[in-house]
Amino acid sequence: MFKPINTTAVLCRSDYEYIKNHLTRSSICDYWRIKLAHSTVVSDDLYSHHLVRIGSIVEIKDLGTGSITTFVVTAKRGNPELITSSRHPVSICSSLGFTLIGMRLGEEIIWTLPIGEEERPLRVSGVNFDKYQNEKE
Repeated sequence: MFKPINTTAVLCRSDYEYIKNHLTRSSICDYWRIKLAHSTVVSDDLYSHHLVRIGSIVEIKDLGTGSITTFVVTAKRGNPELITSSRHPVSICSSLGFTLIGMRLGEEIIWTLPIGEEERPLRVSGVNFDKYQNEKE
């Protein structure tokens, strides 16, 4: 379980439209409806590259251990062609992907470990958007 510290997300128009048209009809629709209702939407060309969107390469730093993991945020579940030794795909349908969309560089989330009740603070330590990784179709 991931909890953002800041609950207002900033979404680019294309991500907002994709989510509204595809994911609000799925089993996770209630979560997305709430997030969309509390989000600020900006045009794609004005969207900061320091904000996470579909296609972003995101570095997450575990503030407890200092380790850094790199993810590629995808619109699809289990996209094997995005898996590399240094980057892991994370779908916006997953709890982590859902939480990351719209987060800013430097923002933190709290991760509750699956086993036990230990919580770990994580920080978005890097964001890079690669339009070629943006595979919404």
